[in-house]
Amino acid sequence: MNTKRISNRGLSSGSASGLRLTYVCNAGFLLSLPGDRWTIAIDAFSKDPAGLYTDTPLQWRERLFQMAAAGKLNLLIISHEHADHYCREDVLRAVEEGWRNGHPIGILTTGAVAEDLSGSASRTLQGVLRQNMRVLPDEEGHCMIDLFPAGAPLPERGEGMANAGGMGEKGIPETVRIHLEAVIVRHDGKQYTSVSNMMLLMHIYMGEHSLKIVFPADASPTAQLYKRIAQWSDSVDWLIVPFPCIGKSSARSVLKDHLKVRHIAACHFPAPESDVQGWYARTIEACKKAQDGLPEPVLLREPGSILDI
Repeated sequence: MNTKRISNRGLSSGSASGLRLTYVCNAGFLLSLPGDRWTIAIDAFSKDPAGLYTDTPLQWRERLFQMAAAGKLNLLIISHEHADHYCREDVLRAVEEGWRNGHPIGILTTGAVAEDLSGSASRTLQGVLRQNMRVLPDEEGHCMIDLFPAGAPLPERGEGMANAGGMGEKGIPETVRIHLEAVIVRHDGKQYTSVSNMMLLMHIYMGEHSLKIVFPADASPTAQLYKRIAQWSDSVDWLIVPFPCIGKSSARSVLKDHLKVRHIAACHFPAPESDVQGWYARTIEACKKAQDGLPEPVLLREPGSILDI
């Protein structure tokens, strides 16, 4: 299984050092705490029947199943039901691997995905899903979750947060907390107006350090989107976006006008063999020509690419 460390950007005092973001498929990522003892998988199982986008490679699928069985795959987040973001069979297998080995996996997703999973699962797995799946209500379109990877409640942010000591059962510092907001936002493309697309706003606290990451999934790159992110935070450490958000001058202008971003990573490129219009090369050229002050993006197309964030 190939891995490639493509960026090692030590952030300043406002960062959460030691975190790793691994690109595994089209718009799929693994967010891992130091030592790979606790991992969130975001749209990590992709199987595009059209063959346009990069599927999760076999070796990475098997690795994810192994992680599930070992209790190292802790939360699956599925932004929406499109096959380039969600493979039902792989998700159900990961859930079963975790359950059979005593490591139930949490799931955060939309109503369409939840209905599809539950309708296809065995009676036993249906019960597992009911206990461990949180569905974002489409009519409300918003939820907030606090995750404690060490397994112990933490004080609210402040001195108590910075001074808390000790290690949890998995050897994870008890100072680690992940505040996650999930928001339904408009999917890009007029033909997808009925799709509930889930954006993730993630604030990671590690003792006295913190990091803000945004995954808009397939959100339309509009002023409304970036204004919504700015309501959460007017400054973002990492923005993980589909390539059109930074490959088109009009989209770049909207982003720059409404949000301050320290680092950008772009994904969702056509697979190399399917990129007949040269979107990858055109995005590189557009970013080189742009003089708008946006940070130079990291372009992600090769599964196994690692960002040390």
